[in-house]
Amino acid sequence: MPGKKIYGPVYPVYHGPAGLRKIAQRIHHSTVVCVKGLESGGHVVQNSQFFDTLKIQTSLPVEDIKARAEAQEINLRYSSDGDIGISIDETVREKDIYDIFAIFNVDVIAEQVSQPPDILSSSLEQSEFCRR
Repeated sequence: MPGKKIYGPVYPVYHGPAGLRKIAQRIHHSTVVCVKGLESGGHVVQNSQFFDTLKIQTSLPVEDIKARAEAQEINLRYSSDGDIGISIDETVREKDIYDIFAIFNVDVIAEQVSQPPDILSSSLEQSEFCRR
């Protein structure tokens, strides 16, 4: 397509190693906050290791969650086994996390689940996979 710009290859050059690390840490921390909030609401995170994608076994009817997600214009992935997938990226902000909590009927705010000292205990930053 004439005139179409391709930004993908420039993304790491623009942000540099420190910038990419910061973006990745923010994405992963947001995912960890989602895990803690969803678990506090009685949902089960199926994947014990994750970076930005979660597979949730919900304690609510999937149809209810789907209706609330569609009303918020949030895309979730619905598995044939009844689990729900969530992917977090660099565009996610605190409001989006609150929206996810509302969709899953979780009655906490991000600050409540991100304050405990062990918030990153389930983080990849604490795992054998972390590069230092």
